[in-house]
Amino acid sequence: MLKTHLFICTNGVGIAGKCGHKNSEILHRKVKEHFKNRPKLANEEEVELRINKAGCLGHCENGIAAVIYPQNEWFLDLTENDENTLIAAVEKALK
Repeated sequence: MLKTHLFICTNGVGIAGKCGHKNSEILHRKVKEHFKNRPKLANEEEVELRINKAGCLGHCENGIAAVIYPQNEWFLDLTENDENTLIAAVEKALK
């Protein structure tokens, strides 16, 4: 079974400079809702996908941080409106 996990930092709600203060919860919700509501493709029956909130990923100075495992693909400087960037990366990882 192929496992793909997307972690989006939501640490530090209410703390200036932290991902959570930059509306990362909104970004997480948008990406999670996309994959929850889209139909699975035939080849995805053997796929386990998780869209998780994460604690600090150590890149708060670079906007919202996210990472896809096991690909170890990092995304920095994200905003709450960058769901399409993460959705495209996860779609690529699922192929």
